Amino acid sequence: MKRSTSIIVKAVKNFFREVQDTSIKEVFFCDQKSDTVDSFTEAMETEWGAQNVKKVAAKSDTGNIYGKLLTDLLTLVILSI
Repeated sequence: MKRSTSIIVKAVKNFFREVQDTSIKEVFFCDQKSDTVDSFTEAMETEWGAQNVKKVAAKSDTGNIYGKLLTDLLTLVILSI
């Protein structure tokens, strides 16, 4: 997990290195699994510094195949550029 999240975060950093005139100010990573979120958080803090990374819990409504709404707890990791 750590390797894959690190590769994704490095790809985001490379994007901002190559596209410096972007209007993007925040990047959101989210998952339901705490170990995945922790891996993203660690990789983002390594690449961008802890002061630019915030972890928050959020509820998301998702539909299932029967059209009912399910509420899932997601954890977001937000990178402020």
